Amino acid sequence: MKSARNPGSLLDRTISILAMITTSLPMWWLGMLMILLFVVYLGWLPITLYSQVEVSGWVNLLKKMTLPLVTIVLVSFGGWSWTTRNIMIGTMQEDFIMVARAKGVPERKIIYGHALKAAAPPIITMVIFGMIGSMGGAMITEIVFNWPGMGRLYWMALGQNAVRTMMALNYMFAVMTVFSMLLADILYAYLDPRIRIGAAASS
Repeated sequence: MKSARNPGSLLDRTISILAMITTSLPMWWLGMLMILLFVVYLGWLPITLYSQVEVSGWVNLLKKMTLPLVTIVLVSFGGWSWTTRNIMIGTMQEDFIMVARAKGVPERKIIYGHALKAAAPPIITMVIFGMIGSMGGAMITEIVFNWPGMGRLYWMALGQNAVRTMMALNYMFAVMTVFSMLLADILYAYLDPRIRIGAAASS
């Protein structure tokens, strides 16, 4: 959002370059690089961290989740940040933003109270699909880090031709997608007043 406020600034160019680089990184390669750096060279995390052992306590769980989550976030950062920036730039040029500025509304309230709400629907869609992907399992990341998640389970089911397991996972993914889209429609109407006004006018 700060990049959208000042297009072409140093911050905007820096974030754009970082977004381009992180989007270009293969997730499996970045994951192995993370293991090599933080486990082998720095020794911050033990190499047995990624074995399928029972996790005891929140500290151990957070340690196990650190590198897989950082890998997924870094690779996803580029697309999310670039899309959000472009949506916000388009929204900041709308007439109602110019009217709010002409009335003397503070810039912070314009951004967070007007522009962000109006730009929310596509951002919410992007976030929800990202959540579905993470809940459904990031297959490549789970295989690299030997994380016992749904993506790795699906990959093992494919290799072993476990049809019932694949059917159950597909059913769960479909149910999560339907409920997520329902949640997205509710959030659209709550955040963007234009959708509420349009729905009231059509009824």
